[in-house]
Amino acid sequence: MGRYELRKTVGWKTAMITAPAQFLYALSSAHVNNNLPLIAASLGITTAIASWIINIELLTVVITATMTGKLADKFGTPIVFTIGTILFAICNIMFLIPQLETSFAGVLSLRLGASIGLGLVLPSSTPLAYILIQPNKLPTAIAIISIMVPVGMIFSASVAGVVAQASSWRYMFVITGCVAIIYVIAQVSTLPYKVPTRHAKIDFIGVIQLSIGLSLLILSLTGLSDQFIPYYASSILLVLSIGIIIFFFVYNKKWSKNPIFALEVFNKSTILVELLILLNNTISFCEKFYMPYVQMRLVNLTPAISGIVIAVAGCGSFVFSPIGNLMFKKLITKRSILIIYSVYIVVLLFNGLHVRYFLNIPLYGILNFIGMGLFVATTICLTNYNFSASPPKYANQIGVFNQIVTNTGHSIGVSIAVLVNNLFYGDNSGKGTLSAKSVFWVYMFSAFLGIGVVSITFFMGVFRFERGTKGFTERDVHKTSTFNENLMGDTEIIELDQFQQTSTQSEGKFIKLFSGMQF
Repeated sequence: MGRYELRKTVGWKTAMITAPAQFLYALSSAHVNNNLPLIAASLGITTAIASWIINIELLTVVITATMTGKLADKFGTPIVFTIGTILFAICNIMFLIPQLETSFAGVLSLRLGASIGLGLVLPSSTPLAYILIQPNKLPTAIAIISIMVPVGMIFSASVAGVVAQASSWRYMFVITGCVAIIYVIAQVSTLPYKVPTRHAKIDFIGVIQLSIGLSLLILSLTGLSDQFIPYYASSILLVLSIGIIIFFFVYNKKWSKNPIFALEVFNKSTILVELLILLNNTISFCEKFYMPYVQMRLVNLTPAISGIVIAVAGCGSFVFSPIGNLMFKKLITKRSILIIYSVYIVVLLFNGLHVRYFLNIPLYGILNFIGMGLFVATTICLTNYNFSASPPKYANQIGVFNQIVTNTGHSIGVSIAVLVNNLFYGDNSGKGTLSAKSVFWVYMFSAFLGIGVVSITFFMGVFRFERGTKGFTERDVHKTSTFNENLMGDTEIIELDQFQQTSTQSEGKFIKLFSGMQF
C-alpha cells in the first residue's frame, strides 16, 4: 500500500484513512443510546444513572481535546491519531470480560479510557486530512468525513438492538473495538510518522482551567436536561462555568507562556465560523432529539419501525453531501450558508406545524431526511471554509476548537429541547414526556436559532481561496480580518493564502509579532 506523503495524497485515500474516526465515534455513541435500557437493567441501575455511560464520553472527549492540539504539534498528528485509536480499540475489546455485565464501575472505567482515545482522535482527524491531502482536494475529504457520523448512526441503529437481544449488549462494544483494530492496522501501514521539528509545550494550568470550565458547562447543561440536580444548582454551575472559561481566555492571552490557542487563532473570521458551527450543532441536536419519542409516543411505532425511519432520515447526508461540496466550490461560503439555512428554517417551521396539526410518519421521515442533509451540507461548507482559511501551523488548534464547539453544541441543543418541551408540556417529570404542542415549540425555537445563523453569515469574510466562485470580489477580500487582525490586540498585517503564509512587514516586525509564543 505504501506510505502516504504530506500534501501529495489524493482525496479518496486521505478520506479512507481519516473518515473512519467519525464512524467509530458515531458507532460508539449510538449503540449505547439504543441499548441504554438493556444496559441499565443488566447493571441493576436506573436509566438516569446509566445515562452517565453516555455523559462520561462527552465530558472526557472535551477535556482530552484541550491537550490534543499541543500533543499533535509536539509529537506529530499521525502519532497522536494512532495512539488514540489504539486506546479506544483496547478499551472496547475489554468488554469481552463477563464480569462487566453487572459492574457499573467497570463499564464507566472502560468508557473513560475509550473516551480519552476519542479525545485524541476526533480533533486530529480533519487536521490529519489537511496535512496529507493535495491542496485542491481538501473539500472531497471533508465531505466524506462529514457523512461518517450519520453512516455510523445508521449502522448502529440497524444492528445494535439485534446484537444485544441475541447475545449481550457487551458485544456491540467488542464489535466497535474490532473495527477500531482494523483501522489501527490501516493507519500503521499508511501514515507517515514523522515527529515535527517544533517543540511545543503544554500549559497544564491552562488545560486545567479550560477542562474545569468545559466540564462544569456540560454538567450544568446535562443537569438542566436530565434533571439529576435542581434547576437553581444547574444555573449556578452554568454561570460559574462561563466565568471560568472567560478567565481562561484572559489567562491564555495575558499570562500563559505556552498558550493552548495561539493569539492569531482569535481573529474575527475564525470566531464567527466557530459560532456558526456551535449553532449548527445546537439546532440539529435540538430539533432531532425528540424524533424517536415523537414516533413511539405520539404515533405508537415499534422501536424497530422507529429505527428504520431514523435510518432513512440519516440517509439525507448521502444526498446532500455532494450538494454541500459543490456549493463550497461554486459559491462563496457566506452565500452558501445563507441559502442552506433559509431552506432549513422553512423546513423547521413546516415540520413543527406538521407535528402539531397533522402528524404523518412518511412526511415526518422526509422532512427529517432533508433536515439531516442540510445539517451535513452546512458542516461541509463551514469545515472547508475554516481549514482553507487557516495556515497549516494552526490546523491542530482549529481541529481542537471545532471539536469543543461541536460537543458543546450537542449539550446545548439537547438542553434547549428538554427545557422548551417541559415548559410547554407543563410537566417536569422527565425528557420522555411530550405532546404535539411541546414538540412544536421545540421546532419553533430551533427555527429562531436558525435566524441567528442567517444573521451571522452577513458578517463572514471572503478569502482568496474563494476566488473564482460566485459572489467573490477583491473588495470583500481586503475587508476580511485574517489571522493577524485578531480579537486579542495584535494589529500586524500578514497576508495569508490557503497553504502558505507570507509577511508584508520586515523580518523584525514578523519576529515581534510572534515573540513570546511557542508552538
